[in-house]
Amino acid sequence: MKSANRTICDHADRVRWQIHRVYRARNQLVHAGRTPSYLESVILNLAEYYRSSIATIVNRAKQEDGKSDIDQIVAEIGIKYGIFRDAYAGRAATPLTSEQVAMLMDWL
Repeated sequence: MKSANRTICDHADRVRWQIHRVYRARNQLVHAGRTPSYLESVILNLAEYYRSSIATIVNRAKQEDGKSDIDQIVAEIGIKYGIFRDAYAGRAATPLTSEQVAMLMDWL
């Protein structure tokens, strides 16, 4: 079974790779005037990441009592993600503590 840390790192790598694909496709379109063969999959993945990001921001904003500031919400999500990643950093075969499982379930 994969460790929580490896799963988190793999996901971050996939997102980073997708962002690079977007920029490569953009550069081919803008600078070379060529349409990359993978453009459709880039657009579909980008739309999915966009929807997921907006849903995360909206769900987090709903937790506030009053009006929410989007910059603050995004900053808080980033901080929480950093804490989340640090909690699982370096984990290999050691079992998760009940606190770490609770944090994982809360994040999902």
